[in-house]
Amino acid sequence: YLICNEAIITVDKYGNSPLHDAAIGGHLEVARCLIGSNCDPTLKDNENMTCSDIAESHGHIEFAQEIRKIEKLVLIRDIIISIQFF
Repeated sequence: YLICNEAIITVDKYGNSPLHDAAIGGHLEVARCLIGSNCDPTLKDNENMTCSDIAESHGHIEFAQEIRKIEKLVLIRDIIISIQFF
């Protein structure tokens, strides 16, 4: 319910968002839902790791590859938005 209604995504004291937690377990479908609800895949934790970095470090290679594609799209989107306001 909260994900479908774009809940506010928070981080814990380690800088981990729910997306980082999904990465630890390799839960790609959960990650897709979170990203679809505006959870930022480029967010870094206190150790400067994104969720794709964490997924890779836990052996979830497919997860990491998929999220890296999405990270690139998010970065491109942010560049376009910043150009529009320039």
